[in-house]
Amino acid sequence: MSTQDTTNGPADLSQSRFLKACRGEQTDATPVWLMRQAGRYMAEYRELRKKNTILELIKDPALATEVTMQPIQAFDLDAAIIFADILPPLEGMGLQLEFQKGEGPVIHNPVRTEADVRALRQPDPEEFLHFTLDAIRLTRKELDPRGVPLIGFSGAPFTLASYAVEGGSSRNRVLVKSMMMNRPDLWDIMMTKLAKLAGDYLVAQAKAGAQVLQLFDSWGVKAPRYSDLGGLYQTIKKGNGMKGKAPMKNAALAPGLWQHMDISFQAPRFDANGNKTADAKFIYVKLNGVTLHENINVDG
Repeated sequence: MSTQDTTNGPADLSQSRFLKACRGEQTDATPVWLMRQAGRYMAEYRELRKKNTILELIKDPALATEVTMQPIQAFDLDAAIIFADILPPLEGMGLQLEFQKGEGPVIHNPVRTEADVRALRQPDPEEFLHFTLDAIRLTRKELDPRGVPLIGFSGAPFTLASYAVEGGSSRNRVLVKSMMMNRPDLWDIMMTKLAKLAGDYLVAQAKAGAQVLQLFDSWGVKAPRYSDLGGLYQTIKKGNGMKGKAPMKNAALAPGLWQHMDISFQAPRFDANGNKTADAKFIYVKLNGVTLHENINVDG
């Protein structure tokens, strides 16, 4: 990994292996990074978790930076991904989030009614997610001398809605699908709010210094139908117009590597009674013309 001179300002990492791959350019090797960040596979992380909850780590910029750097210090990786989680943005909307041992994330006041949806706030990321933005700024100071780019991320609208409505993890997401199918008017309001939340958050991360942005739609393949991504892309596009106000020259504002991926996806199939007759399926997934996956069934 080459060392960058940062004495005269932020390092220009535009020619780094990872950023070149994000732009679809030829690289000398396939870039490698850890999507799951630091975690229980690292003794250093386990030591921190003995003293702090996951939310405490995320909300302390210094600790979040330390955790982000752990895999970079242990391995010769081509990119780092900020230590955060997709769910804290929901707190800014007025939801009460807790990570319970053995249960995972729990929303104590889930969104179930029209009043709940309309009460969801539209938070300013600089106010409600300042800890992650500060962690990005701190982490860039550590990464730039190493020549390593930083990835920021957000949850996609459907996945955020799944947690917000179900109140936590759910195998079949019956409640969120019920709202989507039975109250499309209400679903549209919720998707509009969540798309703006995700878009504003991603743009704020780019302004803070994240050079690549990734969108996690963990539960999107479970949905029989939804059209929230158009609003998200529109929000990001508007944010891209803010280049004069933020150092976003090297930021890849498209979510993750999607702009370089060719995906053939078969949605889950349902009969007239709403019973699923076939799981979702990735017929193929290609990145820059290279086939990554073929005929992958998505269970659930």
